[in-house]
Amino acid sequence: MAREIEYQPLSQSRHQIRLLHIRRFVTDHNSPLVCRLEIFDRLECPPYTALCYARGSGHPTAVITLNDRDFSIQASVAMALREICLKKQHPRVWISQICINHQNDREKSYQIRHLRHVYSSATSVIAWLGPAFENSEVLFSHLAQMATMAQEHDWNGLVRLHGDFSHVQVLANAFYLLCSRPYWSRLWSIQEFAVASRVLIMCGNSTISPRMLDAIQDLIDILQEASLRRPSRRKEQLIQRLKMAFYPKSRSYMANLLARRAARQSQHGNRETFFQVLVNCLVLHFEYNHTETRDPRDRLFSLLHLSADYHHFERLLDYSHSCERVYRHTAMSFLQQGNIDLLSYCQFPKRIQNLPTWAPDWSMPLRNPCCMAPWVNKFAASGDTRSKQILGETSSGKLSLKGLKVDIIKTCGNIWDPDWELPLSKEGALDFIEDILQLCKQSPRVWVTEELSDAIRVAVLDGARCPDHDLHRRIRAAGQPAELITAYERLKSCDEKQQLDDKDWLVCSLHYLHSRRPFITAAGLIGLGPSHMEEGDEVCILYGGKIPYLVRPRQGTECILIGEAFVHGCMYGEALRGSIEEKSYLIV
Repeated sequence: MAREIEYQPLSQSRHQIRLLHIRRFVTDHNSPLVCRLEIFDRLECPPYTALCYARGSGHPTAVITLNDRDFSIQASVAMALREICLKKQHPRVWISQICINHQNDREKSYQIRHLRHVYSSATSVIAWLGPAFENSEVLFSHLAQMATMAQEHDWNGLVRLHGDFSHVQVLANAFYLLCSRPYWSRLWSIQEFAVASRVLIMCGNSTISPRMLDAIQDLIDILQEASLRRPSRRKEQLIQRLKMAFYPKSRSYMANLLARRAARQSQHGNRETFFQVLVNCLVLHFEYNHTETRDPRDRLFSLLHLSADYHHFERLLDYSHSCERVYRHTAMSFLQQGNIDLLSYCQFPKRIQNLPTWAPDWSMPLRNPCCMAPWVNKFAASGDTRSKQILGETSSGKLSLKGLKVDIIKTCGNIWDPDWELPLSKEGALDFIEDILQLCKQSPRVWVTEELSDAIRVAVLDGARCPDHDLHRRIRAAGQPAELITAYERLKSCDEKQQLDDKDWLVCSLHYLHSRRPFITAAGLIGLGPSHMEEGDEVCILYGGKIPYLVRPRQGTECILIGEAFVHGCMYGEALRGSIEEKSYLIV
């Protein structure tokens, strides 16, 4: 009968870790695994391999001998250990699930705090994808050839390599299976990939390096540039076949890991703040691919040491704290750093119980704020008022801060929440703009001649989400540029049976909005707010924030945060020039 491990305590002062020593020589895939846990000071460790994989429930198990006792592990992990030994890797292996006592919160917190050293000190980090799948060996061999040709810009060789269409279909199916392996969607994989000195991706007995996958992922862009310089029908055919085979939607998980490793390895690595790391790794931008963790606290803990300011947050890495406490304290730390627009990531309904409305719930699939990340958008609703902000947290967990009361919501329009995975509906997009246009017609602030252009400006948030980053400047400079009306007429003239193209800036801007609802305030301000907003909600600008927010007043100064808002005529500090009431807010 398999038993639990009896762990010997580790010395934190000596930075000790455990390694799994495979003591009996492995000669084939059926060799018994006889292992022992050994303790070493981290700075005096013998060479070892770090093994990383996606844990799961319901997987077949295998029994190994550990410290002279039977011990159950996933059969897939037993296979990985044998493969490591057969490939003449070091007989000592570090595996988080075995080498850390996960029942001891104190040890677990300390070891997780120092994981980056474990991965960076390992001779190699094996990213284990599991057993071989159909045509996986064919695929890995093909990818290795592709990577070599891509690095040498051997276009003719690539054309020949993908000349057989039936073979390309086989590769497409195999690559889809590769991208679908659970390892890629596992959040801890990001840190393992990013900080390791050497990573080797292993599936069955096949291996490939991240460098090779990088070369393949960059291949389309390189080919398109080459095709622009010297157009060729063969290159165009190759591009189409590569897109068919190696660009499934599920590849975004893999692409994210490769991008994080490339950023870390570059001279610009580790310059992001913890807030930026969380946003860049967790927030959904154009698809619904949500990374997974078993413990919602690990959505923060697994990414902390990828940031430049991790030392400010290490005290929060404590498994004796509840998830609600970890999320709330992290939010407060971000706000104290001056990140008022952290509030734009507060989306609803939340998964974590008892989490205040002002703290983002990082366990849920958060989507990119409609006004974009605060370090990307060009808005300045509160002007230069950061020094005026006085914030604090009450003993009951309420957030106190200062700002300006702008107005009250008078009327709300229909909800706009397009499905990112489906083509944009022409009829739905036009109805959305028409909904805003009808509110503009009711506003005394909007000139009759500018009703349509203002409605489009609100619908696209002054171009905040447009791929053409200069559009925002042009809209502000011209007020009602002709390209707004031209884009609208282009949308109207599209054939009903024709699929709208996201390369069109108006289509793209409307497509990737989410959970928005147009509104008009009592004074005639037009804007977009969250889908759960109601008449009577208050529009406010918080000192230090780049965008307005909606709150729902309760008793006294207490209120509930509803979310971010776009308010035409209030996005660039205009509200500061009027006689607007200053107010203290207590957000529950």
